[in-house]
Amino acid sequence: MRILKKNKVYNNVHKGQRCFILCTGPSIKEQNLKVLKNEIVFSVSDGYLCRDYADISPKYHCSVQFTYMDEFDEQVALERLKTMEQKVTSKELFFNISERCLIEKHHLFQNKNVNYVCLEKIFEQDRKKIYSIENIIPSVKSVPIMVLMIAMYMGFKEIFLIGTEHDAGLVKEKYEHAFKESSNRFYSKHISKNNVLLAKKVDIVKSRAELFHQYACLNKIASYNEVKIYNATNGGILDEFERVEFDRIFLQHVSN
Repeated sequence: MRILKKNKVYNNVHKGQRCFILCTGPSIKEQNLKVLKNEIVFSVSDGYLCRDYADISPKYHCSVQFTYMDEFDEQVALERLKTMEQKVTSKELFFNISERCLIEKHHLFQNKNVNYVCLEKIFEQDRKKIYSIENIIPSVKSVPIMVLMIAMYMGFKEIFLIGTEHDAGLVKEKYEHAFKESSNRFYSKHISKNNVLLAKKVDIVKSRAELFHQYACLNKIASYNEVKIYNATNGGILDEFERVEFDRIFLQHVSN
């Protein structure tokens, strides 16, 4: 796809640097996010609702592919995109190609640099090469997977995940975020009005296993390419990456 070839400008644009992927798990409410102000940060989805978002001013914002269903139709998608347009301060945005038509039809994000990725492939378990966002890349179970592929393509050598608990429906009953649910929040048949996951445990476990398999595939690619991915989330069940204490990252940086 010609539109994907534009992404070549991002190849190794941050070679050797570090970045933070700020996800929206409730644990980030317990962390001092203001220390990210001078870091390269990716925000995701409704991350603009998080505390200290304005102070952090993320360089990049990524939105995973929308899943259209009875509760989430084109009109709801449009409302969500319009809210994002108003709230996101990042100049560099990444969407799945499936949202291109809606964005262009309604002339959204006119003052932003909108980029697209195509999430259609299946993860290759034994792959060693970093995925190129100039080409079709694997579909994802959660937005941090998409951001990890983008960040590695950009050449980052240290990547820190924050707010990726992934424990809703397993350890914790409720599906929660780090912010009060916004007016554009939709409720699927698997989430109650009180944010309780209604899906059967077998379906939750299966979905989470698929997600963790994707993390494992990317961690393997990272290792082959001397990229370190750390989990700086406070709590949660993601154990694929080395755990680091969020505050200590910055103490070490100062001492160095």
